Amino acid sequence: MSAKKSPLEALIEFPKDGKGDARRELLRLNTDPLITAVDRYGARDKEFVDLMFSRVALLIDKRLRRCLAMAMTKSNVDKEYVKALLSGKDKAISLILRRSTTQTVPNLVNVIRERTTALYSAPRREGLDPDELADGGRFILPRLLVEETFRFTYFSQRQIVVEFAHEQLLDLLDRTAKRFRSRIVDESLSNVRTELLESRKEVGRRERHGELTEDYVSELLMTENTTEFILAISSLLNVDSASMQRILNDATWESLALACRAAKVGRPTFANFVNSMNRRKSDHANSMRIISLYNSIPEEAAERVMRFWQVRAAALTDAVQAGEIPQSNSNSVTGNQSHNFDAAERKVLFGTG
Repeated sequence: MSAKKSPLEALIEFPKDGKGDARRELLRLNTDPLITAVDRYGARDKEFVDLMFSRVALLIDKRLRRCLAMAMTKSNVDKEYVKALLSGKDKAISLILRRSTTQTVPNLVNVIRERTTALYSAPRREGLDPDELADGGRFILPRLLVEETFRFTYFSQRQIVVEFAHEQLLDLLDRTAKRFRSRIVDESLSNVRTELLESRKEVGRRERHGELTEDYVSELLMTENTTEFILAISSLLNVDSASMQRILNDATWESLALACRAAKVGRPTFANFVNSMNRRKSDHANSMRIISLYNSIPEEAAERVMRFWQVRAAALTDAVQAGEIPQSNSNSVTGNQSHNFDAAERKVLFGTG
């Protein structure tokens, strides 16, 4: 029995004279992975929230880990404990980051709170006043989101030490985290804001001078210049940064293949993108598969998919601004394979009830 074809494989094999309804459904399936949470549409202040959140979360993890390790070293804690803390990899924050674009910002705060509660037997923080997120802006994250991220990160790292069953050590870490919390949060917010502004300026300059090339974008990825890379590849592929984050978190690479093919990115550059981001256990097989499929994707079909995505995004923006799809929608994602569209959403997206 043959394996079920993926949406991309079905698109590649779809006949040029195929029926309209079947084509429309295929376009929907291929654009579902590009659709983000409802509050990313038509909201200028959410334009870079996912990029900033990713950078801030990773900075907090890195700085807090070093800070705790330094306190342990100064207190003559066993070097093995220090080594365990520094070498520990927190998969939990990676999972949150991978799905951040599918959550509205309030939902993202609640997800982080739930994960924190699961790590530490403390009362869950209930309720969320929208005003608590009002201090966020186009180039700055709401402080509450960052504070909750710090709290989650600390208890994730604390779990590593809990395994040592060393009460004095836990007390040391608690005092250290409390002492440096504000500093780490403030510096992470400030550094990411500066990084974003400088990267936007450089990408804009290159775009104006015709220097936003495939080689330039590839070099940014290879040198791990993450913020500038996200902005540059977004411009190269004509995709907003929130959708770009979602595309890059697609473990099948199919969304990236379609966006690159539609933008006429060469196969060597696409292969370089995929191979440079090949870090998860399942990535190798997926990367080999998608690279082999790349040139078989009809450019016309890829362009049609991206146009259909643009239509969907525009419809969602209009619907959110008109109040037809509230930004407080608990489903968060307005279009993916696990989402059940209600009548209003289906009418907006597909013209049907």
